[in-house]
Amino acid sequence: MALNLATNASFTWFFSISDVGSSNFILPALLADIGLKAGTKLTYRAFAFDNYFTDALTDACGPRW
Repeated sequence: MALNLATNASFTWFFSISDVGSSNFILPALLADIGLKAGTKLTYRAFAFDNYFTDALTDACGPRW
């Protein structure tokens, strides 16, 4: 899911892709949906939440994290 922090709009077009036994996930997104054009530098942050027990933020990554 991608979330526009300015408008609070979210969207999902694709399922995540991962191999069995891997901790890596590929999260496809269309450039236009996230406000980018070909050749634009992408800066991102990713957050992981425990949605089973606490809903707490458990991990994060990205620039300046």
